[in-house]
Amino acid sequence: SMKLPLSGCSFECYKEVEIKSCCPGYWGPDCIGQYRHTSSSSKSQKGFAGTACEDCAPGRYSPTCSSVCSCVHGLCASGIVGDGRCTCFSGYTGPNCDQELPECAALSCQQNSRCIEEALTGQLVCQCLPGYQRAGAKCLSINPCLQRVCHAQASCVHTGPNQHLCTCNEGYSGDGRVCMAIDPCQTDRGGCAAESARCVYDGPGRSHCECLSGFDTLSGGGCSLKNSCTPDSCHRNANCSTVGPGQVECACLQGYIGNGKVCIGNIMERLNDLNTEPGGQWTGQLRSLSWPLQNLGPFTVFIPINKGFKGTPVRTLIADRSKATYLCKMHLVAGMMQFDTLKKTDVFYTLTGKSAETDTSEGDAQTKIRIHGGRKKGVIIQSNVVASNGIIHIINRLMESVPPIVESNTEVARLKDFSLGKTPLASLLDQPGPITVLAPTTAAFDAMIEEHLKYLMSPDGHSKLLEFLRNHIIPATAVRATGQILVNGAAVLEAAVEAKNGRLYVMDGVLTPPSIEPVLPSRCDVTETKIIMGECVACSKLLCTLQLNSHGTHFSKTGQFTSCWNRKTLKPRRCNFVEAVRITSCISVQIPACCKGFYGPDCRPCPGGYQTPCSGHGQCSEGVSRNGTCSCEPNFSGSRCQYCSSSNKYGPNCDRTCPCIHGQCDNRPDSEGRCKVDSCQQGYTGPLCNRQTAACGAQAQFCHAHADCDFSQGTVKCICKTGFQGDGITCVASDPCAPPHRGGCSLNAKCIKTGPGTHVCQCLTGWREDGDECQPINNCNSPDRGGCHPNATCVYVGPGQVRTLISAETPSVIVSLFNCLCVQASCLLLSSQWTCVCDEGYVGNGHVCYGTVEQVSEGQVQSDSDLSPSLLDQNLTLLVPSSAAISKMSSEDKNFWTLRGNLPSLIRLQLPLIGTSNVAATNGLIHFIDKVLVPDRTLSEGVLATLALRPEFSLFRSYLIDYNLTNDIEQADEFTIFAPTDAAVTEYLKKMATTRYHVVASQRLLKTDLQLGGYKETMLGFSFQLGIFPRDGKLFVNDAQMNSSDILSGKGVIHGLSAVLQINRNRCDDLTYTKVMGNCVDCLFHQNKICPNDTIPDKSVRRTRKCMFTRTFEGEWLPRVGCRATCLQKKIERRCCAGFFGEHCEACPGPKGRPCFDNGVCVDGTNGTGVCRCNEGFNGTACETCQSGKYGVHCDQECECKNGQCNEGLKGDGTCECDVDWRGVHCDQTDEQCGSVRCHGSANCVTGSSGPQCICAAGFKGNGTFCQAIDPCVVDNGGCSLYALCKRTRPGRRDCVCNAGYVGDGLVCVEINPCLKGNGGCHANADCIHIGPNKTSCVCREFYTGDGKNCNIIDLCQKVSLSSLWLASSCGKDEHCGEGEQLKYNESGAAGLCTNCCLVTGNRDTSTHGLLLWSDGE
Repeated sequence: SMKLPLSGCSFECYKEVEIKSCCPGYWGPDCIGQYRHTSSSSKSQKGFAGTACEDCAPGRYSPTCSSVCSCVHGLCASGIVGDGRCTCFSGYTGPNCDQELPECAALSCQQNSRCIEEALTGQLVCQCLPGYQRAGAKCLSINPCLQRVCHAQASCVHTGPNQHLCTCNEGYSGDGRVCMAIDPCQTDRGGCAAESARCVYDGPGRSHCECLSGFDTLSGGGCSLKNSCTPDSCHRNANCSTVGPGQVECACLQGYIGNGKVCIGNIMERLNDLNTEPGGQWTGQLRSLSWPLQNLGPFTVFIPINKGFKGTPVRTLIADRSKATYLCKMHLVAGMMQFDTLKKTDVFYTLTGKSAETDTSEGDAQTKIRIHGGRKKGVIIQSNVVASNGIIHIINRLMESVPPIVESNTEVARLKDFSLGKTPLASLLDQPGPITVLAPTTAAFDAMIEEHLKYLMSPDGHSKLLEFLRNHIIPATAVRATGQILVNGAAVLEAAVEAKNGRLYVMDGVLTPPSIEPVLPSRCDVTETKIIMGECVACSKLLCTLQLNSHGTHFSKTGQFTSCWNRKTLKPRRCNFVEAVRITSCISVQIPACCKGFYGPDCRPCPGGYQTPCSGHGQCSEGVSRNGTCSCEPNFSGSRCQYCSSSNKYGPNCDRTCPCIHGQCDNRPDSEGRCKVDSCQQGYTGPLCNRQTAACGAQAQFCHAHADCDFSQGTVKCICKTGFQGDGITCVASDPCAPPHRGGCSLNAKCIKTGPGTHVCQCLTGWREDGDECQPINNCNSPDRGGCHPNATCVYVGPGQVRTLISAETPSVIVSLFNCLCVQASCLLLSSQWTCVCDEGYVGNGHVCYGTVEQVSEGQVQSDSDLSPSLLDQNLTLLVPSSAAISKMSSEDKNFWTLRGNLPSLIRLQLPLIGTSNVAATNGLIHFIDKVLVPDRTLSEGVLATLALRPEFSLFRSYLIDYNLTNDIEQADEFTIFAPTDAAVTEYLKKMATTRYHVVASQRLLKTDLQLGGYKETMLGFSFQLGIFPRDGKLFVNDAQMNSSDILSGKGVIHGLSAVLQINRNRCDDLTYTKVMGNCVDCLFHQNKICPNDTIPDKSVRRTRKCMFTRTFEGEWLPRVGCRATCLQKKIERRCCAGFFGEHCEACPGPKGRPCFDNGVCVDGTNGTGVCRCNEGFNGTACETCQSGKYGVHCDQECECKNGQCNEGLKGDGTCECDVDWRGVHCDQTDEQCGSVRCHGSANCVTGSSGPQCICAAGFKGNGTFCQAIDPCVVDNGGCSLYALCKRTRPGRRDCVCNAGYVGDGLVCVEINPCLKGNGGCHANADCIHIGPNKTSCVCREFYTGDGKNCNIIDLCQKVSLSSLWLASSCGKDEHCGEGEQLKYNESGAAGLCTNCCLVTGNRDTSTHGLLLWSDGE
């Protein structure tokens, strides 16, 4: 049996639990609050007493009850308010009442009495002690219990003189003076089980347990869970168990799947349920065959309905059990293939190994399947019927049984006749069984490596052949998603062909066991022994070498030579080095050699096979140093002499002429002269292209559209055309690249389909074309010898691949290798001398080589690969804990810190004890330490904590906090963050300039200042203005409404907006600078501006010009030499960007970014009108449609409807809907009678292929016998603009009329802007603001006042005190009118401009800065 894997989900659940806790001063489950604390028993602190700790203990005083009374014979002022002073009894004195008077001692008072002084007489007498009272001559103890001194629920016990003990009654607790009823339910729930019962309070000290709902009361007083399972609680094939009060859990029985409420059985049970379901869709339709599918699986089964067996009696099918089983397997696929998987899979495989195809050309509802080789197609009429051991697809017909490749037989002898012939397999197959044999096809054997099969069949390969055959008796198997069964990668083509002692499976590949590889006897190496005197080396080097070679054998690094040191023959000799020896070594050199029929360093078989090199028709260049090239005999050609040199010859000696007539000859010696596949000319067919094809006669059968009728054989027969395959009645496009032939391409080439039945063969990378074959490219045979050094050997390792080996011609290389002990170095022949050279990636002298920190620590450090990139890019000092240090870590720390997200946080600065230090590397040092550096865990428990360690991400971290994104990020199992640095964020904000667009500088605009609207320049400059628009009593900034206003802030004011302002890039102003001369000022100590207002110094001109100016000194005007700078005056030419028009650059009609819908040209610019001039064929306010009578995306097609309505416009197709009494394509034919059918009065009779038909006329809808007028305004306002009214004119037609305040063609309506004509009626010194449809607002410009309709100039000089003579807003800070001067306006009419600010009555120049006398020759 097989277990059925089902995909499911596992959820991580959380349960909210309420933990009850009382507030301070309250206690118990019910948190009672009178004299209560956090528990049911109040525990007094030291020195306090009472149930509620309300008093001090006897003998203590002070608010903290910490002081102890010291009175011996007296009363102490104790308690919380006492001060501890003693009141002495009579006869005693002193601070502590411990001194007795002599007079009292003489009285000899009786028991329980003492000496006291009478208050009236002052005499000393004997009186009863406190707590006693006189009874005759005696003093008896006072009993306080005779009075009500205890709580009503307490008992009083007389314990001594005037002393008592109050004890609370049963069911109460307290100190007797205060008693409280005991509630047993407050302590351990009264002994009741919390999960099944609740405690009920019955009175002081009494309670009982009541079972909760869903529990039964037991005879012993306990509670048991009620059985809540009922017959309908779970599915009939599920077990029901009670898991809680009123809660049940359903679990499907073994062999069933589901949630317990619904349990699904195996395939057979599901079929039975579908077949017997009352009123079901498939009731009584799925009972034709019994499918043996109860315990196996999972399978995908295609079940035909009963009608699908039409023409195939069930009795006939089940008469032969083996054939019936085979037919059933044709409808089974291993594994589960859902319908979506089937649609995406072109080919899938049944249990027989036969392939099948899925056809979805007609849509999902007509998805079909067909077994390859069969003609019938079954439609999937219901899919994805799930069962416990598979999935069911119901089809409408039984798939035909395609004959198996190998027919079943009760005699195993038939299995012995497959491709291998008579082999030792016979003895294995004759065993009693059961056995399972995997039999490769002939094509599989043909695909084996060249010469392998020949060698196995030869006497020399007998032992390997037996091992090879044994390997074909069931190794491991696997199943692909398409249902194809694989055995060690080879696909099973035919499954479970039965025999009396086992089963046989046909495969498309062979299974070669590793134990017989290499299969071919290719190497015949020769071993030689030499004695060589080594170089003189240091003794320490020798000792190190001896330690490394304790077994007396040393293997050189290259692995090409084996050297041995015989301790008996070691003869150390002193040489000219101090403490040095020379070694005599015994060297065994293995000289590589290839066996006969093999070539190259890896001894590959010669082309054509090692037994018959060059196909027996040439001489192979064999040997280790040869390249295996074939020298062909006359009449033969090809890389392995496999072709005849003449394209029209064949035969063993290539001397026979091909009989191929109308095709290309297959010029191989063994081709029998046939034509090459797919080479026949048009009109010919057959192996020799000698059969003609022609059209069939009148009595011929109906051939497929892709078939021709062939009558050349005497009988008429349909033959599929080239590129198609089938029986002529059905022809499908053939795939010449399909296995096993693959279009005849070489195994080392890929077949590329170029069309139906046509293909090309393209050699793989590393292979070259050789006729129809592909031969491996040996780069060692190229002129550059594969790029190898002249003193290196080029070794061929595969097609197009080589590797370099050091030349072995000089034996001293072995001795030199002894000195290259560093594992990161190689011994190379440089300048005729063998030298140790560090390998790539390492540096050093060859004897000592240094790598990077990562390379040096390899093998000694337990590291995570995620850290390795950082070790390569920077210089660093690495503190590496030893293996012993890592083993000391707790399992909790190790599990936590080895997580990928936490590992980088381990790098911290600590001071551990350094073990091994200064291990050098190319990019730093490594110190090995004795402990693992474990940081605080909080540094690895959140993205915010990690970012806090990197100050360059502070802005990004603050945004995560502001937008509360950290929880969303950390809820994911894993996450990756790309954090921009602070510099990147700052640069981005500068480029966006959004914030500056929200600020108007130099003006403090309250809401009252904005009521009339206007345009305000932002901090981005004049080209980026904000529009203030009053609409319906509300203020809008651009399109954002102001929702709060007049938030004062120092010198400014803030207004709140409902949206972020998007920068309106509608202005493309042209900025230019003009050079002007500045003011004449003192060259060194100029107090005034060197450049006039609205100009800036020209920094490109460093030299200033000389000039003269006057300065007052002691009442006299003195000329002075000054300097005049070159200044730049900014000039802005106001321009609108393309697609915008008017003084304020409003958008042209059309979508954003597409003025006039790109179908015309807008009259834009500051002087433009915004009118769209449409291209030819287009029409409309925004050129949004075609002219009347035109259609198509370019509006260049003419409608030809004569008496009807044309489907015109951009989306129209020019079709006509005819008016009443007209018909025809162009509605130019009069109507006809429809015979007995009477059409509606608004319909036309149209005669079609199916006869006369009534069709509603243009503008009407209905079935022809009834028609009603179409109102186009009902749907989507008839296509009119949102600001237009749709008016129905005729049936199916309408006119669009723009609303008041708008203008346009109705399809596009734009607001009327009165400001475009006559400044909208505003004053000449006022700005006209377009605030809505045909609505304006007039605002006086700067230096003017009024309502916009009338604007008057502001007299600034009247607003300035003549006594101070300051012009704060116009003249400079240091400028004022002197004696004999008065204020004046400038010539433009605006007061306060610096030029001509003051009127001079004397002989001074009217210039503010003096009289120009001369300047540099001007």
